[in-house]
Amino acid sequence: MIRLKDMLELAYSQIGYEEEPLGSNCTKYNRAYYGYNQPAEWCAIWCWWLCWKLGDADFYGGGNRFACCDDLQDWAAAHGRLTKSPHVGDWILFDWDGSGDADHVGLVVEVHDGYVTTIEGNTNNRVEKRERSECILGYVRNQYESGEDPQEEEEMLFNELPELFNGCTGAAVTSWQGIIGADPDGIFGPETERKTIEHQKEWFSDSGEWDGVVGPKTWKKGLYSLT
Repeated sequence: MIRLKDMLELAYSQIGYEEEPLGSNCTKYNRAYYGYNQPAEWCAIWCWWLCWKLGDADFYGGGNRFACCDDLQDWAAAHGRLTKSPHVGDWILFDWDGSGDADHVGLVVEVHDGYVTTIEGNTNNRVEKRERSECILGYVRNQYESGEDPQEEEEMLFNELPELFNGCTGAAVTSWQGIIGADPDGIFGPETERKTIEHQKEWFSDSGEWDGVVGPKTWKKGLYSLT
């Protein structure tokens, strides 16, 4: 069975991945699903890929390879897994045309008052993080390892990310530089520190947070700024 923390970490790592080429509906997710480079709408395939990549493809739709969102919807309804209240880690189903049939699916990564934050495949030809409050048909309740609290697991995700500051190097620095628009050279130098502070001033009213250090709160704001 899949851990919620692992699902969130993998989903966040895919943000920004684009079709190859753009507009082709060809992705690494489709290649894994079909076994070859089949062009096809891939929001549901992306959800299947997350489970497959985490070693439990049966976690998605009870082992059914649903490439169509309405098939996932029917399965969830038949198995008592379709709900109107969101939890972190649920699949979220959208109904763009009001027909009652699901047209799009993604993963809920945060629940707010009146809206949810999601990560979705096949959104503007890429994997994107979005804020959603409209055209939501319902949520497919996923059953993660017992004992996990969704909100606590989400906070653990940010707490486990490396603290970054002036002098740090490596892949995490490169990822952070991509978020804040700094030169992605993997070196946390004066420019990266300056841009970090600029963003912290936008994100936090407390001046004590304007320290140029990328801790859990700053990581969270940075990742949530990716839309």
